[in-house]
Amino acid sequence: MSTTSGRRWVVTSSSVSERNTRRLVDVVVRDFGKLVSLNLLLGAAILLPVAAYTSVLLGVVGGWAVVAALVGSVPVGGAVGAAMFCLTQLIQRQEVAVYDDFRRKFTENWRLLAVPGAVLGAFVFGQVHFWTMLFSGMEAGIWLVVALQLSLCVVLMIAPYVFLQAVYLDAGLTTLLRDAVVLASTRAGRSAVGMVGAVLLSALLLAFLPLSLILAPVVVVVGLSLTLLANLVFTWPVVDEQFHISNELAARRTKAAQGILPAPFLPE
Repeated sequence: MSTTSGRRWVVTSSSVSERNTRRLVDVVVRDFGKLVSLNLLLGAAILLPVAAYTSVLLGVVGGWAVVAALVGSVPVGGAVGAAMFCLTQLIQRQEVAVYDDFRRKFTENWRLLAVPGAVLGAFVFGQVHFWTMLFSGMEAGIWLVVALQLSLCVVLMIAPYVFLQAVYLDAGLTTLLRDAVVLASTRAGRSAVGMVGAVLLSALLLAFLPLSLILAPVVVVVGLSLTLLANLVFTWPVVDEQFHISNELAARRTKAAQGILPAPFLPE
């Protein structure tokens, strides 16, 4: 789908949608197999950069692995965007052919999202490296710690909007970044809740170590897709409300049912 209509900033005080909150459980229960498939696709996309960054953290290899990780991160942005597209379709109770829809959206957007994906990966690695060093006894000023913590929160609040807009709207990277900042700031409450939802699983696992290790198989099977889903339950309505995506898709489905548009027509 491509739409640039509705780029008029709407700031409302609407509460978090109970329907979409319930849909989180509904997707997990009804579409668990699709979550597993998306998790597999995402895992394959991030395998190389995660392995390279982990090797650096463990001191197994030198700094050249960071370069390898950056290069290996090129497909990560496209994979995240494609997974978000599939998950938002599931939230809207639409039929999703996981591999076909993921491949189509990845092919359409991996170039546009290559830089955001690589930068996000490097940023997260930097954060993990800093906190690892801090908990290992490194001394750091309180203001540095606060600044890094705030930067992590801000980036995680903005990033979902970049990827969501890329897979639904026709816009360049500069426009995507600008609009993502506006969306995250004007809807800061919901964006913050979405950010918390995305990191909650990891935080709970770390907080309850080693007991939480018994859940490791679940994390391996659906951890990535469940993390994105927990975020999208809160951030997707923001994008949908701003750009009227669901309304346009519904109109297209109606026209297709009337034979006005050829099928398959949705989403482009």
